[in-house]
Amino acid sequence: GFLLIGLLTARIDQAFLDHMPACLFYKITHLPCPVCGSARTVFYAAHGHWIRAVKANPFIFLVFCGLIMRAVNSVWGVLAHKNWYIRWEGREKKVVFKLLLISWIVIWMISIRHLI
Repeated sequence: GFLLIGLLTARIDQAFLDHMPACLFYKITHLPCPVCGSARTVFYAAHGHWIRAVKANPFIFLVFCGLIMRAVNSVWGVLAHKNWYIRWEGREKKVVFKLLLISWIVIWMISIRHLI
């Protein structure tokens, strides 16, 4: 599924991004929302523009890379009949979730610091 989304994204033209509706959060607050730039991030990453992708939204870029790793693992599992597994117990899941949440908030705060 993720691989198909990536391939479809790679086929999207820049003009499509220019016609995307504006962010409602941004319209109301005049601040970028925590996921602003996610469509551009996926578009740039799918086209190999890594620096532009990171600049558009660093957190979404990390999520995109994680999804690509997951897709590669799935393909590897089908071809080699073997998957890479990361086994997280309840405590580890909570720590990873908290770290992701904190990094998402910090990245968002950095992106709006010059606007406040």
